[in-house]
Amino acid sequence: QLMALEIRDKLGDKKEIIGSLNALGNAHTELGQYTEAMSYFLKALKLAESTGDLIDLASLYNNIGRLHNLRLDNKNALDCYRKALEYNLKSGNRKWIATNLNNIGTIYDKKGDTLSALDHYRKALQVREDIGDRSGISSSLLNIGGIHLQYRQYKTALPYYERSLAI
Repeated sequence: QLMALEIRDKLGDKKEIIGSLNALGNAHTELGQYTEAMSYFLKALKLAESTGDLIDLASLYNNIGRLHNLRLDNKNALDCYRKALEYNLKSGNRKWIATNLNNIGTIYDKKGDTLSALDHYRKALQVREDIGDRSGISSSLLNIGGIHLQYRQYKTALPYYERSLAI
């Protein structure tokens, strides 16, 4: 990716540079190198803000949110996931709208706000059902079942788990 970045930089292709920086940020995230990852994401974000590309902005805010989530920084993760959702709503990218809703739900769940988590998981499920995202539907069903399981509502949780398994 570094060679590709150098070539794209020489060509001045901002969209491709953003893609390379984002990919490098993701690679460093997977390696647990969070400081390096954030550096790449912020460089990409600065470029994306100059282009106004909604999809790039949404992707970068989602990835930065994920990085904050991995760092156990729920407040900043939530802020970034909300920004990603805002850009995805503007672009109409329904698959990523559902992903952002799910991510927001996960942060609320981690914070102990299970009612907000459940609300976001249900919204994500609705979008995923609307677009036929079977894998996403399964994930949302597991998340909803998990909330009910936390409250020992086993009979309520069970159908969500069964539906998820059937997919």
